[in-house]
Amino acid sequence: MKRKLLFLERFMYGDGSAPFHGVFSLKIRGVFTAEQLQQALAKLQAGHCLLNMVIEEDSKGVPWFVLSKRPAPIPVRIEERQGDEHWMQETRREWATLFQVNTHPLLRLVWLRGAEVSDLLLVVHHCAFDGGAVLCMVHELLSLLDAPQKKVAAATALPFTHVQDLVPHNIYYSRGNRAKRLLLGGVAQLAAVAVPVIKRLQRQPEVTGRKDYFITWTIDKDATSALTRRCVTQKITPHAALTTAFLYAFRQVKGAAARNRILCPVDIRRYVREIKKDTLFAFGMGVNLSVSKKSDAGFWQAAQQVQAALTRQTDKLNGYDFLMNFECFHPMLARRAKGKTKEMVNYDMVFSNLGRLDIPKSFTSFEVEAVYPPTVMGPTGNYNTVLTSTFRGQMDFSFTGSTHHFAYEEAVRVKEIAMELLLGQP
Repeated sequence: MKRKLLFLERFMYGDGSAPFHGVFSLKIRGVFTAEQLQQALAKLQAGHCLLNMVIEEDSKGVPWFVLSKRPAPIPVRIEERQGDEHWMQETRREWATLFQVNTHPLLRLVWLRGAEVSDLLLVVHHCAFDGGAVLCMVHELLSLLDAPQKKVAAATALPFTHVQDLVPHNIYYSRGNRAKRLLLGGVAQLAAVAVPVIKRLQRQPEVTGRKDYFITWTIDKDATSALTRRCVTQKITPHAALTTAFLYAFRQVKGAAARNRILCPVDIRRYVREIKKDTLFAFGMGVNLSVSKKSDAGFWQAAQQVQAALTRQTDKLNGYDFLMNFECFHPMLARRAKGKTKEMVNYDMVFSNLGRLDIPKSFTSFEVEAVYPPTVMGPTGNYNTVLTSTFRGQMDFSFTGSTHHFAYEEAVRVKEIAMELLLGQP
């Protein structure tokens, strides 16, 4: 049983030599044993084929998810908890630690163990799991940890093996879509030859002395509630308000060098019914948002314009087209550089909003006291990424970056300006 990595999965896998990791961390008050944790992870692994797969490359260097004949258990590293900021130190460590993709699952766990309070860090390779998949695994893991007697049906087959399994037959094989794929395939072949030549001519500088960082902050319950109410009054979503605040902040910090564009991932499950909520998957779509540089509108008027653009773009999204069309661009990845040069990008940052987390607060034997801001760090491109989620009524943020793209001091200033714009508006 095997499946070739889809285009974006393969993009995030790269050549396998560099990490592209996400870390999702929880603070738990209560007591459980290492045996209980291992049992819960074993049941979680049994319930999902993808957690029993490794990555192998064929003779042409194309990576495949392959079902392991003897799956290794999900690795667990146990450290004694050193305080409320220990998870941040371990997050940085996990960013840089490669997965053994040929022999072990693409999920591992760090347990910062304390007498009454522990932290659990779920670390994933982004080529296999997106935010939706991580939330699914967190929910299942906590339920299994709380109820050791719970039985789980073993997964016997992959949810899909080809893109054709996700796209209705009449759509995939329509004359128009076949012609479009043929055209895009030709474009990809030309780009595979041209892009490396252009990059050499541009003489892009090599990345040296790379230092990754992240900052975190929280909007308390009262401020979160007030922001939500204001967004309702303005008939916009918090996502639009937050995006506008960060666009303005980048403009103030970077001036004319600001790109005035933010890339926002969109969960493809909303657009492809064949991908279920509990399907472990890593292929997402996205929209690009900006604010008019010529307009003299105030903050909330600009946020309403961003909301209108967001609605227009999401209404036009077609998950089937994304899946089919992106698969035409594999030739470009076959000649992709190994990520040693500084890549040029056309956006200021990636902004991902996980929304209100569907994670229970209380279980029989423990309580989820906090969900730390998730983080993600990859090997190439623009590392500026803000992730936000809401748990127990408060909104949490992380800003990850790398110094060769964006100075730490600039990131802090962007955060300060964005929050002042967002929360200080009359």
